[in-house]
Amino acid sequence: MGRFKWLEVDKDKNGGEESAEKKLEAAGEKASKKIAEIQTDAEYVQKNHGGVTKFGKTSESDGVIYDSDYFKNEGLKNYETCEYEQALYNFSKCLSENNKDEEAWLYQILTQIHLDKYSDALIWAKKAYEYFSSSSEAQAMLALALALNGETESAMAYSDGAVAKNRPGFFLWFARGEALVNMQNFNNAFICFKKCAEFKKMSGAKCLDFEIAMALFRAKCYARALPYFKKALQAGMSNFFVFEKIAHINEKLEFFEEAQLYYRQSINLKSSNIAAIEGERRSKAQNGFFIKLFNGIYKFFKLGGRKNE
Repeated sequence: MGRFKWLEVDKDKNGGEESAEKKLEAAGEKASKKIAEIQTDAEYVQKNHGGVTKFGKTSESDGVIYDSDYFKNEGLKNYETCEYEQALYNFSKCLSENNKDEEAWLYQILTQIHLDKYSDALIWAKKAYEYFSSSSEAQAMLALALALNGETESAMAYSDGAVAKNRPGFFLWFARGEALVNMQNFNNAFICFKKCAEFKKMSGAKCLDFEIAMALFRAKCYARALPYFKKALQAGMSNFFVFEKIAHINEKLEFFEEAQLYYRQSINLKSSNIAAIEGERRSKAQNGFFIKLFNGIYKFFKLGGRKNE
């Protein structure tokens, strides 16, 4: 194996060579089918709600134009409030109307990453790179998706190539920063995150502290992630998802009482949040266990090492 596994060729079953480009093409076809399915579903919904469907534009009786820009803007609103499943739906509908909207592709990939759908993110990242091969940001997001799928060497090769294009942007530096976090290269990672602040927009990923927190959280750097989540809270991101992540970190760090508190706040904001409900149950059980253990030890020593008979 060479250094850049992604760039090598593999032998196929007939003894021939399958290039990385063919792999990319196959992944692109898979993503295209997925987009076609989404478009078909969208047209079905629109038809059954009395809309007039056209490619790129859907007009309904209320006068609102449900075009690609509409769905992207709705997706960005969902993204800001951490409603990622709904964001994914809206970005997908945007791309079914206009598959040349690079920003929608980038947010689609990042949304899938926030939902821990790393394999799906890689499929879409490969397709985005196929459409926008000259884009440093599309290439950087492909690098991040590769890193999260365990292809570290390939990820850094693509990330280096993205930087070499000399077209800096938010997604370029964020993706490179998280890839470096996954390699435990924190000094250079935070240099990249600092550069993100020069390019962040007022929509979507506008809370840089939250994005950094999520990158650290995915790398299981819980103690490092916690202060960034709290900064995000102070910046106004006081939603169910952020509280759930803070609770999860406290649980991992064995601060079970704090974990229960934050899980409860998450549930209060979104009662259907299954992850928070299950987390609260776990933390309550663990907290009860440690209280009993502590009380047992305390009583044992209070009685001078004798049983209370």
